[in-house]
Amino acid sequence: MKTEPAQEIQSLIAVRFSLDKPTALQNISLMGCCEEHDDWYKAYRTITWLEFGEILLQPEQGGLDATDFIGIRPIAYYYFAPGILWAVTESILRYQEIAYHLWDWLRDLHGTKSRQPTYHHELAEQFNQAQKELVAKCLELANTIHLETEGYRDRHIDWSLSSVWVT
Repeated sequence: MKTEPAQEIQSLIAVRFSLDKPTALQNISLMGCCEEHDDWYKAYRTITWLEFGEILLQPEQGGLDATDFIGIRPIAYYYFAPGILWAVTESILRYQEIAYHLWDWLRDLHGTKSRQPTYHHELAEQFNQAQKELVAKCLELANTIHLETEGYRDRHIDWSLSSVWVT
């Protein structure tokens, strides 16, 4: 499988993304809609992005839901996105594949042309160039694995690489 590129990506995650939580995460509702739904997001207040990545490796993902993740505030999305990169690369290193449930989390990183494309562009603007390159490298690795296992590249990842995570 693709363990060498996965190791390279994983070694750069901690260098390019801080493990320190922004203080703003303690003071805002994590979800943009209302405080009523904030209970769904309590776990995000108590864990680092690395712990988040470890949770994502579990088949049940600690009760976290990829569909809810896209609804968190941009600052929280930016902070926890490296956890997705870490979980994907760790899955490749441990199991020589991307665990099936992690594809849902990858979708939150790459987005789709038909699903809030402007929103994904706005999220990507928070990342500096080196971070964008790392996200793009991880998505390209995922797409290579998709090609090898499914026989074709994922068109949503291709779209995202050409329009959202442009490096």
